[in-house]
Amino acid sequence: MSARRAAWVLCPLLLSLALAGCKDEETKTKPEAEAGADAKADAKTEAGASDPNAGEDPAQAPAAASGELDQLLAWLPPDPIAVAFDRVGQRLDPAIVAVVYGIPPMAADLLVERATLDEALDVVFDGDAEPENWLASDSLAFGVALSKTPYFVRPLTKPAAELAPLFEQGGFSKNTVDEIEVWLPSGSFPWRIALVGDGVAAFIPVDVPGAGLEPLTSARDQDGTAVETELSRTLTDDPMIELVLFSAGPLIHYDVKQTIAQVQFALRRVQGPGAQVGYEGQIRLEPSGDVDECTNELRERAHPEENQQVQKLVSSVEFVVEGGGVVGRLAITPEQVKHFIIR
Repeated sequence: MSARRAAWVLCPLLLSLALAGCKDEETKTKPEAEAGADAKADAKTEAGASDPNAGEDPAQAPAAASGELDQLLAWLPPDPIAVAFDRVGQRLDPAIVAVVYGIPPMAADLLVERATLDEALDVVFDGDAEPENWLASDSLAFGVALSKTPYFVRPLTKPAAELAPLFEQGGFSKNTVDEIEVWLPSGSFPWRIALVGDGVAAFIPVDVPGAGLEPLTSARDQDGTAVETELSRTLTDDPMIELVLFSAGPLIHYDVKQTIAQVQFALRRVQGPGAQVGYEGQIRLEPSGDVDECTNELRERAHPEENQQVQKLVSSVEFVVEGGGVVGRLAITPEQVKHFIIR
């Protein structure tokens, strides 16, 4: 998948999601209109407790500022096989998001590995070195052919010059490659940590040969790609879009017989009544074979291994044929968000 191809396909997905979001903000959604007052009150309490950003003005939704957004996207290499930008205000369970919306497993790996990174950081760094004390939540993830594990790029909240004692406390040792500090783990932590740019940390998979800096330095030394430009424009114009994912195939999909040539997914935050928040999700799948057949198989998905609430969400996604691909949509009401929260 070329960078230019990805940008041209990505644009309509994000644009249509943004337009749908604007429309839904003007009128109350049917599920919200039918929900009882008691259910709304309970959901409001739960949402407010689980989401530190609940109740904010939509214009102040959790999002990277334009400068910080571009700061991360500047490290996107020209030929990634998959890309995800995550600025979700509350941590959603990636496995539930993937099964509900029908994201192919290899594409969902970017979301799953973000949760793995968070867990690994919590294990290695504690006390004053806790990741919340030096690392922001927003992240750019991308996959390369040399590793099954994605790269992550995240903003720092503490000056890089002050991080050496924290990294040493976590068992990391310093190495300098091409004037870039690369911190090597001593245990099973699956990433190296490179301090790149001004106020940015890159997490490099340990299975990448050498220092693993080549994708990052190639991004640094070139002009912005079409994907980078489109992501920057779209995410800046609509700060309520909190998660974007796209991946090139062929990808195996457990719910359909044919492979998927390309997948795109976006999640947009929607401000509900009071402090409640919901989400609008949209996925686009481009199958390698018959589109109608793929659509019918997606409509018939069944996941008996999931609980009843998740099974209901799976069956609620509406799949239609659009522009030569399959598009699935599901609005997550504030009352349903609790089913996606990481426990």
